[in-house]
Amino acid sequence: MNKVVFGLLLGGFLGIFDGLSALVSAPETRPQIVGIVVGSVFKGLITGVLIGYFARKVRSLPLGIFFGLVVGLLLAFAVAAMPNPEHKHYYWEIMLPGGVLGMIVGYATQRHTERAGRPAGNAAALLLAVLALALPGTARAEGPSPVGTVDGKAALAHLKSLAGDWKGTLATPEGPPARVQYRVTSGGNAVVETLFAGTDHEMMSVYYLERGNLLLTHYCDSGNQPHMRLDTAASTPDSLVFAFDGGTGFDPAKDAHIHSGKIVWKGDRLENEWAAYAGGKPAGSAKFLLSHQ
Repeated sequence: MNKVVFGLLLGGFLGIFDGLSALVSAPETRPQIVGIVVGSVFKGLITGVLIGYFARKVRSLPLGIFFGLVVGLLLAFAVAAMPNPEHKHYYWEIMLPGGVLGMIVGYATQRHTERAGRPAGNAAALLLAVLALALPGTARAEGPSPVGTVDGKAALAHLKSLAGDWKGTLATPEGPPARVQYRVTSGGNAVVETLFAGTDHEMMSVYYLERGNLLLTHYCDSGNQPHMRLDTAASTPDSLVFAFDGGTGFDPAKDAHIHSGKIVWKGDRLENEWAAYAGGKPAGSAKFLLSHQ
């Protein structure tokens, strides 16, 4: 097989894995994964052609790998630097798999040349295995999400999906009735959560981003305003954990206040749990068992 054609085919094939790596490195891009994979395949095709032409001129395994790395990184950098509506650039997330792709194609194309037309099947298979180990979780991206795989932007996007009325009970399925409303506001930049809507105990929490971190301010019926921050180390896409981050209108060491929270998706149901502190110590919690209306 012609070296250029070989590089083209291998680069395009590896571009699929290049694109799928976004499911691990940038899980918030999951809704755009099809477009990302298509773009990565196109980038892989270009990478493969350039490396194939180089391999026809220069027969050196070290130089082939180095040239592949440089081409992969440069094309990935060009893609990462492209302007986008959200003004966020994924340099590391795009350039790392792009560079790995370039090295694989550079290695395999040089081996293909040296073997006088024999496909470098064993070498390519070995390096594909290395790539798979370098991107753990890609093949099982649809399975349970490991702890620490969510960021603020992705978490806010998930909260937006809750928009509407949720009804259920407190503490147990047989507990007192409860109602929670979610509303997307501020041009999609904030989510308002209303507890006990329409009652004398109505309370509100506002979720918003600050420098990429998901924060919330809880406006309690006791007149204070605790602040919380998404604990990314303890959270997953389907279990958001919020840790205490100060507040106004109270002394955390003395006064009763909501101190932490957790929102858990369980299929079509939702569980919200909020822990209270008083005198600087845990003072019970309230758990909402909800379903969408």
